[in-house]
Order: sequence, then structure tokens, then C-alpha cells
Amino acid sequence: MVEILYKLPAVIVLASVVATFVSLYRNNRSPHTRLWLAAWIVMLLRSSAQAFGPIFISERAINAFDLAALEFSGMLFFLSGTKIYEVARLRAPLLLTLTVPAILYAVLFGYSVETRWIYLDMARPLRSRLLLD
Repeated sequence: MVEILYKLPAVIVLASVVATFVSLYRNNRSPHTRLWLAAWIVMLLRSSAQAFGPIFISERAINAFDLAALEFSGMLFFLSGTKIYEVARLRAPLLLTLTVPAILYAVLFGYSVETRWIYLDMARPLRSRLLLD
């Protein structure tokens, strides 16, 4: 119970950051602002899971969610700064291509899955794309 009090300030600060970006998004509905808002929401969920998760779920699930949320929010921040994300028809394929393998890797790593073929199979699209160029 005392550990929650140590992690509560981070949750409160991230909630205020999310509230700030909600206000910004109301004034500027650009795709970049939407990505920043989504990334900060993911970070808020991550810190909330760290603070309140041990009460409800296992430590492995918290570790898997923690790493997956970090990877996903990092990808969202990265995509918000790219020029290719401004092309509307490329947004969904780009988001799926980059985030799905990263989240899958994070969840598998969080649950300590050590089967190599799964990780090699996730890298197959990258390898095949490099061989085509």
C-alpha cells in the first residue's frame, strides 16, 4: 500500500499532461497532436498499471504491459515527427507495420518467452524488404 503512494505523483503529473494535450487537441486537430495525445495516454496507463496493477494482476502481466506501453508510446512519438505520416493513406499501414511487431516483441519479452523462431519470424518482413531493395 505504501508503494502506491510513491508512484502516485507520477500518475498525477501524467494525468495533468494528458489534460493539457486534450486541451491542445481541441484547438489543433492535426494528426501529430493526435499522436502526441495518444502517446501520453499510453504513458498514463503505463504509470497507472505500475501503481495499481499489483493489486489486480500478476507481475509478469505488469512487466509485459509496461514494456509494450513504452514501445508503443515511443513509436507514436517517433511517428509524430515523420513527414510520411502526413500522407493520409500511409498512416494506418505505417502505424501497423511499426507498432504491431514492437508490441508483440514487448509482450513476449515481458512474459519471458525465449523461443527464437518467434522473434525471427517477426523480423521476416524486414528481411524480405531488405532483400527486395
